[in-house]
Amino acid sequence: TNGIVWVLDNSAFATSGPAILHAYNATDVSHELYNSTQVPSRDQAGPAVKFTVPTITNGKVYVGTQNEITVYGLLSPLRAQAGLVQTNSGTPSALVTTYSVGFSSPVAASDLLLVAVGTNVPTATITSVTDTLGNTFTPATSLATNTNWGIGEQVWSASGKASGTDTITVNVSQPANLHVIIAEYSGVATASPVDAGVFAGSGATAGTAVDSGPLATSTAGDLLFGHVVTGHLNESFTAGTGYTLRQTTPTGASAIEDQWASTTGTYHGTFTLGAADYWICALVALKPPFTSLTLSPSSVTGGSSSTGTVTLSAAAPSGGAVVSLSSSNTSVASVPSSVTVAAGATSASFTVSTNPVSTSTSVTISGSYSGTTQSATLTVTPPTLTSLTLSPSSVTGGSSSTGTVTLSAPAPSGGAVVSLSSSNTGVAAVPASVTVPAGATSASFTVSTNPVATTTSVTISASYGGTTLTATLTVNPALVPPSITSQPASQTVTAGQTATFSVTASGTAPLSYQWSKNGTPISGANSSSYSTPPTTTSDNGAQFVVVVSNAAGSATSNPATLTVTPPTLTSLTLDPSSVVGGPLGSSTGTVTLSGPAPSGGAVVSLSSSDPSVARVPASVTVPAGATSATFTVSTTVVMDTTTVTISASYNGTTQTATLTVLL
Repeated sequence: TNGIVWVLDNSAFATSGPAILHAYNATDVSHELYNSTQVPSRDQAGPAVKFTVPTITNGKVYVGTQNEITVYGLLSPLRAQAGLVQTNSGTPSALVTTYSVGFSSPVAASDLLLVAVGTNVPTATITSVTDTLGNTFTPATSLATNTNWGIGEQVWSASGKASGTDTITVNVSQPANLHVIIAEYSGVATASPVDAGVFAGSGATAGTAVDSGPLATSTAGDLLFGHVVTGHLNESFTAGTGYTLRQTTPTGASAIEDQWASTTGTYHGTFTLGAADYWICALVALKPPFTSLTLSPSSVTGGSSSTGTVTLSAAAPSGGAVVSLSSSNTSVASVPSSVTVAAGATSASFTVSTNPVSTSTSVTISGSYSGTTQSATLTVTPPTLTSLTLSPSSVTGGSSSTGTVTLSAPAPSGGAVVSLSSSNTGVAAVPASVTVPAGATSASFTVSTNPVATTTSVTISASYGGTTLTATLTVNPALVPPSITSQPASQTVTAGQTATFSVTASGTAPLSYQWSKNGTPISGANSSSYSTPPTTTSDNGAQFVVVVSNAAGSATSNPATLTVTPPTLTSLTLDPSSVVGGPLGSSTGTVTLSGPAPSGGAVVSLSSSDPSVARVPASVTVPAGATSATFTVSTTVVMDTTTVTISASYNGTTQTATLTVLL
C-alpha cells in the first residue's frame, strides 16, 4: 500500500541534457510523488544515457549518467523532497455530515497537514476538522461557494504534534456529498503557516480554464497550494504552468496542485479541465519555516567580516532550531557549521569570516532548516589603495625620500603588487612596483633623485586595483652656505641718536640673521639690518656682529664699532630779546643741546658782556635726559639804550645772543 514506482526519463540524451528521475504512487501512478527537477540545485542528475534504468537497493536509488552516478535517498519515509510527503483522498457514497480519510503512512510531528474539502451543498459549512493524533485544525481559507451549481470549497491546516498513523475527519453542518483530499508537507511553517490566500469561482458560466485570481506573497520560498472543486464528477485535471498535479478525488470532482515560489510576487492557481464545468478554485501561500538569510554588509573587503542573520517564520521550538550553514567557497568566506535560533526566538546571527582576495569574488552563503534552504550572496573585494606618502616631501637633488603605500585591508596570498611611476625620471626615479606582503597593509620604497639647477616638482604615482594615488616630491638645488658680500660699517652718533647697522649676504635661501652686541645676542634682531635704541654715552665703543645662517652653514661678519659722542650746545635764545631796563625788565634765556643730557645733567656756563646792565647766573643745568634748560636775565635802569651779549658755553661750544636794554 505504500510502494513507489521509479521512472527514469532519458529523452534529453541527444543534447546531453540531464536525466530526470520520477517517483509515482504505486497504487495510483497518476499521482507523482517527486521528480528531480523540482529542486534542481540539489537533485539534478548528470547528462542522460539512453536505455539506462534506475537501480534501487538498500533504500537508495542509483541513476547512471554520462559522467557520474547520481544517488538519491529518502529523507524519511516518503520524503522525497522538502514539500509534499504524501496525499490521500476520498468521497463518500452518500450524503453525510462526517467523513474520514487516513494517510497510508505515519505522519511526522514537524510536518504541516492540509485538508482540502469540496461539497455539493453550498449552504453546508465545515464545522470542524479533527484527527486521531489530536492535532488542532484551523481554516486556511474562507468558505467559498458557487450557488450557480451548488458547490462549496475550503482548505484547513494543522501542524503535527506527534508522529504516527493518522486519520482525518471532516464534519459539516448538514448532509452533503464531500470530496476530501488530505496532504502532508514537510519544509513548511507549522506555526501561523498561511502567508496569503485567495479564491474565485466560475460564476454562471461553465468553462475549462480555472483561475483562483491573483495572490500576492510576502515571503520568498512559499509553497503555493491550489485546490479546485467542480460541479460535475469524472472531470480530468491538468495542473497550471509551473504546478504539479498532486491528487484527485476518486470521483474526479476535486484536485490539488502545488509549486514552490522562490521569490515574492503575484501568483495565480490555475487548472485546465477536460470538459467545461462550473468550478471554485482556491490558492493558499504557505510560508517556509526558514524565511530568510541576510548578510550585512553584503560586500566586504577580504579579511573583513560580515554578519549573517537567519530568520524563521515562527518562534523556534523548545531546544532551539539548528540552522545548518555552508559557503560555496570556504577559502574566501567561511561560516560556522550551524547557528541555533534560541527557543522562542525567530532569528539568530552568525559571523562570516573572509580572507584577502586579489579579485572581486562572489560567495554564496546558504542556510538549511527543516528542508528549506535560503541563500545570500557575499561579494568579497580586494583591498584598495588608500594612501601614498613621501617622507620627506622635499629633498636636495642627489638625496633620497621614502615612499609608503597603504591598502585598506591586508594583502591577499602572494602579496599585492602596486605599480609605481615618476613624472620625471631624470630628476626622481622609483622602482617599477612595490609588493605589499600577504597579510600586511603597507610597504615602502625608495625615491632616488639627481642634482638639479633649479627647484623641480616631480609627481610620484602608485596604482593598484584600478585606483591611482599621487604625491609630489620637491627636488631642490644643492645648498650654498652663506657668504657676506658687504660687511656692516662702524657708526658714529651723538648720544640720544640711534645707529643702524646693515649686512649683505649671499647663499641658498632662506637666510637667517642674528645680531649681537659685545658678544651677547640681541633679542628680535633677526634681519639683515639692525637699528639701536637711542644711544647713550655708555654705548660708546660697543661692537656689533651679525651671524648669517642657512641649512648649509653660517658666516660671521666683521665687528662694527659704535662711537657715541656727548651732546653739543646747539642754541641760546632770549625771550624777549629787548627789554626796558630795571626791576621789571627781565628776559628768559634758553640753552638747547644736540641730544639728551647725560647722567648728572649738563652744566652750561653763562656770562654777560655787561653785568652792570644785564646779569645772568654763573651756569644753568640741563637735567639728565633733557635737551634744554632756561635761566633769567635781570637788567638795571640805563640812561641810554644799551646792547648786552649773553654767552653760554658747554663741552667746548659757545653760543651767544644779544639783549637790547632800553631807557
